[in-house]
Amino acid sequence: MARVLVRRVGGLLLVLLSVSTAAFIVLRLTGDPVQMMLPPEQTTPEQVARLRHQLGLDQPVWVQYAQFLRSLASGDLGESFRYGTPVTPLILQRVPATLELTGAAVAFAVLIGVPLGVVSAVRKNSATDVLASGVSFLGVSVPVFWLGPMLILFFAVRLHWLPTSGIGGWRPIILPAITLGMYPLAQFARLVRSEMLDVLGEDFVRTARSKGLSEPAVIVRHALRKASLSIVTVVGLNVGVLLGGAILTETIFAWPGLGRLIVQAISFRDFPLAEGAVVYISLITVLANFVVDLSYAALDPRIRSA
Repeated sequence: MARVLVRRVGGLLLVLLSVSTAAFIVLRLTGDPVQMMLPPEQTTPEQVARLRHQLGLDQPVWVQYAQFLRSLASGDLGESFRYGTPVTPLILQRVPATLELTGAAVAFAVLIGVPLGVVSAVRKNSATDVLASGVSFLGVSVPVFWLGPMLILFFAVRLHWLPTSGIGGWRPIILPAITLGMYPLAQFARLVRSEMLDVLGEDFVRTARSKGLSEPAVIVRHALRKASLSIVTVVGLNVGVLLGGAILTETIFAWPGLGRLIVQAISFRDFPLAEGAVVYISLITVLANFVVDLSYAALDPRIRSA
């Protein structure tokens, strides 16, 4: 178990470093932040040079990168170009909203996708199976940037059932959670169907039925329990997908989370804020996968001995 822990920690740190480096490089390809901060028609070259020096942008890129790594290692993400305040508090204000939306999307995907997959497997080749497969196909195919506006148009604009944006209470989170959770819902449904079809044909399921157990008990207590290992793994893998999709979802629904903060920071070319938000999203993702790895290793002895 100790070897698994050390190997996982090393791999997660490497992933975090790689994502942070990619964010550093890509952001500097978007342009010069000084051009966004100073009006060109009222700015002298001396003012531009002074501001670039204050922001540390007059130094070579490799020097900026070295400073970025030092700050990252010390936990100091610098100050926002736009707000002039430390980046960390600005990000921490947005983390709860993103976690709330991601948690709601995961709950929606699991509570709908898992039963859908079970029913589809138990009633293989039936009309229910065809309907469940169609829902899964749509969930994988429909992009977030189309589904979100369509849900707003139907449920908010036409029916007036739900708000188009905002935060607070349970009603504003419904449409963003559905938009963000549709893709993992389809994945869960397809995975559970496949796993259940394999498990239902195994000997221990036939033995449970021969003992007189009811069909719901056989499916839930025996078949679904064995398939749960794969479900746990896919949940962990989808955390990164959900956090990435939250960038579009939060923008569509004006949800005040990390995804929307990244879009705003990139639009303003606020390098420290955008880099810090990406680092936090990466950290949440790797921690979620780390927890899943540990739980998976605890559930499957073969992984502990690998």
